[in-house]
Amino acid sequence: MTVLPEGFGAASDQGRVRDHNEDGYLVRPPLFAVADGMGGHAAGEVASRLALESLASKTTETWRDGRDVLLRALSEANRVVYRQAKSRAGARGMGTTCVLILLDGDRVHIGHVGDSRAYRLRAGTLEPLTRDHTVVGDMVEQGLLTPQQALADGNRGFLTRALGAAARVDAEVDSFDIQAGDRFLLCSDGLSGMLPDPVIEQIMRETPDAQAAADRLIAAANEAGGEDNVTALVVHPPPGEGGGVAVPGSAGTERRGATRIAVALLAAALV
Repeated sequence: MTVLPEGFGAASDQGRVRDHNEDGYLVRPPLFAVADGMGGHAAGEVASRLALESLASKTTETWRDGRDVLLRALSEANRVVYRQAKSRAGARGMGTTCVLILLDGDRVHIGHVGDSRAYRLRAGTLEPLTRDHTVVGDMVEQGLLTPQQALADGNRGFLTRALGAAARVDAEVDSFDIQAGDRFLLCSDGLSGMLPDPVIEQIMRETPDAQAAADRLIAAANEAGGEDNVTALVVHPPPGEGGGVAVPGSAGTERRGATRIAVALLAAALV
């Protein structure tokens, strides 16, 4: 087994409270994704896996269409999870968040549903590139709460959108420029809910290696309480064409605590 190539880093952990991990992530350049499942009887783990497998089933050429394809990909992933939720015994309420980025030359396209987040570190400053699809997130958007108040709000986990929650999903997709030195972070709310943005920024600034940064973020979230599953995926866009990177085959390395999984052609290793 091999680890992720230089420039990519990922880690996922069940945390210190949960008894299993319902998060998952996908590394299939130029596409990267994180999903955080929900639902009883391991249904959340199934939901996140199904969503990521749906994304992984697309060919590399599919992603060259750019921004609009992310909306179609998230819509298809929603249909896959929704069908399973309707037909699987004990899967009522099954669903998953999903955040994904597509590197496209000097642009990056970011799609998301739920409260898994995307950040960009540029010139040492961390910027959130997504907004939480939660009741509390809507209140922050409306200026009724500050981001600091949202961290302490007991309702911050109530989602307003999720893959599989309904027959159709209202996904958000935005596009941003890429500048030299930009670094991107995808994470589940087990990270953003335990660590304020200034702490995430400091760790990212101090840790130039992508895998080391992912590992440090997971460790910090657990040290802060580890109240949820936690996943961090760090991407350093390569110089030049963003979509010109390839991960050879499917690879993974497991160790006690955090799990590293690289996925190229198959998403089966995400379980």
